Amino acid sequence: YQVILEWRWPGREPQIGMTGIGLVAAVLVAGHAGWTYQDYFINWASRQDAQAEYRTDLANLARYIEAGDDSSPVVMCSIPIADLSPIEITHQQLYDDYLLHRRDLRIRYFDCTQSLVLANGGGEQRLIFPTQPYYERLPGPLLAWLRYAEPEEVPGVMPDHVLRLDVSQPLADQVGAFITTAPTAWPPEAGARLASLPVNFEANTAFLGYDVRDDVIRSTDWVELTTYWRMDGPPPNQDVTLFAHMLGTAQTIVLAQTDSLGVDIRSLQPRDVFIQYSLIQTPGGVSPGLYALSVGMYFPDSGLRLSAFEDGEDQADRLFLQRIEVRR
Repeated sequence: YQVILEWRWPGREPQIGMTGIGLVAAVLVAGHAGWTYQDYFINWASRQDAQAEYRTDLANLARYIEAGDDSSPVVMCSIPIADLSPIEITHQQLYDDYLLHRRDLRIRYFDCTQSLVLANGGGEQRLIFPTQPYYERLPGPLLAWLRYAEPEEVPGVMPDHVLRLDVSQPLADQVGAFITTAPTAWPPEAGARLASLPVNFEANTAFLGYDVRDDVIRSTDWVELTTYWRMDGPPPNQDVTLFAHMLGTAQTIVLAQTDSLGVDIRSLQPRDVFIQYSLIQTPGGVSPGLYALSVGMYFPDSGLRLSAFEDGEDQADRLFLQRIEVRR
């Protein structure tokens, strides 16, 4: 079929056929394509709600990490996902396996709901919190270290997700103070004598000291214990877990405990300090009195505890900390 479009003018009858219609249609299609491109690839892609839904900030963080010649260490929060499904991955897997192309980057990973890594003895580093602002998940004793941090502006990333931190001097002061503020002893099987800090453990780890928020509590209260550790050499090639025990009055029975380490210890480097925040709930009905705390580490795959040393000699596989007073 032939479609004819006619305009009738006085004295002549010009006709515009399919060629004219084709040109008009082409202009309309081209214009619509241009509008679609503008809306979908420019306007829509720049909308904050679209960027939030498709997490473009994660890619922006990857570009920030890989760009430039900034050699300061990168420390990233990666919270484990309980009951991980086949289609879910952690931020550590996302960046290591998909978003980062440079293989010379040694990112330290930690679970910011219970731990913190201070790279290279607390020297200058970049702290990244991909999902939420840093202050939303860190427990109080860990959050206190970030009062020394400065916000880092990253294009396409919301504020308070990237920080630059240097706490080398405050950390050195804190570790030095532990000598007098964090009494530590060897367990009864090693003579029950005072231990000199730091205490070297197996797998190139060293116990630096600790802090207990409240040492007078009541039954069912939580003991808030923060322990400080340092890598003194290459990290182990397997996972390590920290145990924290509340012992009975005879110091032979574990009344309460927590076993957790929120640091991927295999991602650490020598001189990195990692801080673990542990919560131990006092059992209900426990009698008033003094109860000792003990800590140590073990390999979860085998259950073997890491040995602690003094002057190069194996002494025990745990340390005794200060005692907690339970009142009615």
